[in-house]
Amino acid sequence: MEDVNAWRLSTAGGIPYRLFEDSPGGSFSEEDADATEVYIIQASRLNDFISESFPNPAIVFTDGWRFQKKRKMPGSNLLYTIRVKYDAFIPDGLPTDPWENDKDAPSGTYAEFLKVTINYATNKDQGNKEDNDPEEENVEEDFFQVSAQASGEFFTLPTRGSAWEEEYPGAPVEPIDDVLVPASMIIPEVEYTVTYPFLTPWMAKVLAYRYRRCMGGVNTKPLAVFLDAPAETILCVGFSYTWKNTWRTGDSKVDFEGRFLEKSPAEGIGHNHFWRPGKGWERMVKPDGDFVYKIGSLVPLFITGPVPGDPKPKRTEDHINWDELGLDTDGIWGDSE
Repeated sequence: MEDVNAWRLSTAGGIPYRLFEDSPGGSFSEEDADATEVYIIQASRLNDFISESFPNPAIVFTDGWRFQKKRKMPGSNLLYTIRVKYDAFIPDGLPTDPWENDKDAPSGTYAEFLKVTINYATNKDQGNKEDNDPEEENVEEDFFQVSAQASGEFFTLPTRGSAWEEEYPGAPVEPIDDVLVPASMIIPEVEYTVTYPFLTPWMAKVLAYRYRRCMGGVNTKPLAVFLDAPAETILCVGFSYTWKNTWRTGDSKVDFEGRFLEKSPAEGIGHNHFWRPGKGWERMVKPDGDFVYKIGSLVPLFITGPVPGDPKPKRTEDHINWDELGLDTDGIWGDSE
């Protein structure tokens, strides 16, 4: 039996391998790239190699959630594993049994080595990176990614209290008396989608709880997540999710999306401002004295650590010790009416 420990190459997880002939290869364009490597590994290490290539992305520590990256192609690049294919590697064409289903098989029944083909590509789910230097890469994957789309609200502008611009300097201001003047404007808006691509079912449940608390509310402070959008300009609209099964035994993942709307028709104006004829944009309060949109912190939607009020998990692997962390509820939520 060949001593694989003498092989010069090994993965980050310590799995010895040899490069197969004509490997690696790939192609690059201005933004995207793909590559292929072919390894020879022991059949008994296939499961370890797959786990290293596609680690369970979401794991729970005592201080919150952590997200692991897929295996990266060796070298100075940002290509990540997208597929692993395996075949028997032996001239005689023996079958393979990498999962050791046939434990009583005589020696030599199955191939000792496998030929593993790894496909790499740029990964759209690796998050929003301000620094794409692989030497400075964090071992955790980003919790979420943000995308934005320009939008606008068609608004019929009441003319009462308005006037026509003076025709020349010193000319008398001409009030608009005709209420049928077809005045309208477009209020600029930005629609944000926040994608959380690697949630476990429990994480999705916790995040849904946080979103329900924030829905219909606006930010109390500027939000760096949305390029420092000013206070009260970001409205939490709601969320959606898709449940997916994976090849891992008993494992599921949830793709979760949050929706937000930025509205600021003028500097210092936000969602709680409405057009008052003859006055302009002013804040409105309801009969109960509250603003139309509640004001509070949206920060809990973007942190992986536990938040006061989160539902408590039933599974041991989902557990976070809230008492030991001693979290400040007001400091995190910062709610106000």
